[in-house]
Amino acid sequence: MIRNFRNHLLNHIHGNKYLYILIVFFFILGVAAGSYMVKMLNSQQVKDLISYLDKFLSDIAQWDVEPTVLAQHTVINHLKIILFFWFLGLTVIGVPLILLIVLFRGFVMGFTIGFLYQQKSLYGLIMALLAIVPPSTIYLPATIIGAAAAITFSYWLIRGRSRGLDGSILQQFMAYNFIMLVISLFAVLAGFMEAYLSPTFIKIFSNFVSL
Repeated sequence: MIRNFRNHLLNHIHGNKYLYILIVFFFILGVAAGSYMVKMLNSQQVKDLISYLDKFLSDIAQWDVEPTVLAQHTVINHLKIILFFWFLGLTVIGVPLILLIVLFRGFVMGFTIGFLYQQKSLYGLIMALLAIVPPSTIYLPATIIGAAAAITFSYWLIRGRSRGLDGSILQQFMAYNFIMLVISLFAVLAGFMEAYLSPTFIKIFSNFVSL
């Protein structure tokens, strides 16, 4: 089953490589826009964000952050995105919105990394990487694949069948649901990593720097 899913996924990527390139381009564009937006913040906005950041880092250092609550929050947010992808894939006008979501996800990542680097220099950059990279190794590919699956299914609905997809509507719909279900499982795993692993890395790094 795992081998079949992997083969299907590889075939999907190969058959829609230009679509995947487009999705990655929108994500990178979002990262660039988020990094640039950091420079557009006024002094009051910077002050408010620094206050929030310092409180968060203080909570991490004292381990006042409840992992269970954080896991619930992150998992729900991740699943909302996947569910939104799934719904938009059922429509014939959802493609622009899917790309905008990918753009926004890149924007958030770019803004977070850019702001931490601007305010904390190398220390902030390392913290951002420790917080973002572990869950992103799972969630980012899941987001890209989910967006591509939703767009190709939406395109299939418009054309009757898209390139490389055969079978009835019911068969395609079941395959689409299965892909989104697997992606959702990866999104849940990424949420738990973000809640448990990332704060641990930040705490270890913060204690190391304070030595």
